[in-house]
Amino acid sequence: QNEVIQEIQTKECLVTPLGRYRKFWNRVSDPATLRECIAFLPKGTIGDLTNICLYRTWYKYDPWFIQVILHAHDGTLNQCRKEDVSKAIECVKACMTVPLIIHGRCMTIPCEVKTGMNWGKQSDSNPEGLV
Repeated sequence: QNEVIQEIQTKECLVTPLGRYRKFWNRVSDPATLRECIAFLPKGTIGDLTNICLYRTWYKYDPWFIQVILHAHDGTLNQCRKEDVSKAIECVKACMTVPLIIHGRCMTIPCEVKTGMNWGKQSDSNPEGLV
């Protein structure tokens, strides 16, 4: 947090590990602005990764194999035929794997995949929902 605060107070902008710049126009000494700055890097990076995954999946795969439905803040919603689920999971995970350099170290942020016969959460009343 101190590193982010120091950077925003000297440069008035932040850069995500994927290279997206954001200029903060509010007073950088304001506690609300500082909270917004601290939250920006992790939230912005996950948003960027989600966009990359969405684009890669849409661009790389035939929609008869994996159909991209929507961007859901920190994930994507896709659908495929029942017989293609295992292969589609591998493909989407590959699209989500993006190396990031953070503090001089290369890393990838892990992702999880949920599957189901509908888009609702699995429950007693929805046994075929997302698991």
